[in-house]
Amino acid sequence: MTVTASVTQLRDNMSWYMDSVSKGTSVLVRDKRKNIEIAKIVSSQGYDKDAYQRTLKKVAGVFTAEKHPQWETKKAIGEWLENSRQQSERSFV
Repeated sequence: MTVTASVTQLRDNMSWYMDSVSKGTSVLVRDKRKNIEIAKIVSSQGYDKDAYQRTLKKVAGVFTAEKHPQWETKKAIGEWLENSRQQSERSFV
């Protein structure tokens, strides 16, 4: 859910809005006079080390040098990365 608030409303009821954000609500701060969006306040997710390690173990072995010879050495990885970045900057106009 998203709640919209003006700067004044946010300032006057800061604790209520922060409590709402901690419960999963997004707060959209707007400037009424200029009719622009100033900020969006959302809760951030914490780092779960155990979940990260489980994911790493699950995908281990997916990317191997046998399946991807362009990643055999650090130099090869660097060259592959440069080439792929240059290709993504292409213009089709």
